[in-house]
Amino acid sequence: SPPSGQGVPQTAGDPMDPTSASTTVLPALRAGLDMLAAGVLLVDRHRVILYANEQAERLLARGDGLFCHHDRLLAIEPDEDDAIGHLLAGLPIASTLEVSRGRGMTISRATGVFPYSLMAYPFRQGPEGRWMLFVTDPMREDAGLCESLSALYGLSDVESAVAAAISNGRDLRQIAVDRGSSVETVRTLLRRVFDKTGARRQIDLVRLISSGPGLLIAPSPCP
Repeated sequence: SPPSGQGVPQTAGDPMDPTSASTTVLPALRAGLDMLAAGVLLVDRHRVILYANEQAERLLARGDGLFCHHDRLLAIEPDEDDAIGHLLAGLPIASTLEVSRGRGMTISRATGVFPYSLMAYPFRQGPEGRWMLFVTDPMREDAGLCESLSALYGLSDVESAVAAAISNGRDLRQIAVDRGSSVETVRTLLRRVFDKTGARRQIDLVRLISSGPGLLIAPSPCP
């Protein structure tokens, strides 16, 4: 633990000052936000997008439920677009930079798959309010999940692929068909995954992945 009286600094300095620590910290923070599985957006009271991480940019580019028009965040469904406006307007903004309690809603999609989940958290920046939005896609497949599982638990490529498939809702028979192997082979691989991760049941494995490596995106796909 840090020595008494020391801790994480509350500010990185003035981002406009080239000698400030923020010139180093802010690019690193942006890179970290780009690793998140959730889309992260910062918007003002008019829903003008002030920042979007890479996942949010990809999500908006698909135009499936949410999109960007003239730099504003909009929902395809008019009722849901109005609901986003009401959601943001109804969130109390703290008198300081402290983030207030958030609220959420779901966003339906034209493709008919599971809706997005949108959580909004307001905070004050200067005289105005800002809203941090987190958008998650339950249908998203983690391109780099296998890499994370291998690094964390020492899983082989095949073991990490089976674990990732379980976390995405595939059963043993489906995984066997996908990989061109027998169900017994997949069951043996899953037992090895359990041994290495400490999980005892498939639901334990799903919980383990969704609360840790499933939150991040890594560059390489599962084998």
